[in-house]
Amino acid sequence: MTTKFPKATHTGNLEIGELIIPSAVLEDGMRVLSHRGVAKALGPIRGGYAYKRAKTGGGADLPVFLNQANLKPFVNNELAVELQSPVIFRGEGGKTNGIDAKLLPKICDVWLAARQANALRPNQLHIAEKARILLGGFAVRLGSGCPRWWLTSQRSAPSGST
Repeated sequence: MTTKFPKATHTGNLEIGELIIPSAVLEDGMRVLSHRGVAKALGPIRGGYAYKRAKTGGGADLPVFLNQANLKPFVNNELAVELQSPVIFRGEGGKTNGIDAKLLPKICDVWLAARQANALRPNQLHIAEKARILLGGFAVRLGSGCPRWWLTSQRSAPSGST
């Protein structure tokens, strides 16, 4: 018996600044982002070893972009459960692993919370900066009127700010 994967009815790229993540809309309306595209946009995340760890369970069943031990305290159970099973769909190039697009802001929040807590290693700081750029891009695209401090390198609001 073959498994029928949902088909992408529309494909394209989520472009924020210089970060580009392949994306798709599935038959049921779900918006997904390429798993590898998210990793590439946030990366470079240590390539071979990180992917091997993720595949062999050494990454606590988290995707390569969150499977570092120092991030574990910042990944809540809800996000971990949502990320344990990729969304597998049929895209233009065949079978593709994706994640629900709604999870990307939560993934970015993990990186920013870890940076705020000084839990990142120096070679991970560039990833937190890319997460900040992505979140800032979401706010601008959504026209949410987010406070200016949200878009700066600080994660917490200065006292008296809105």
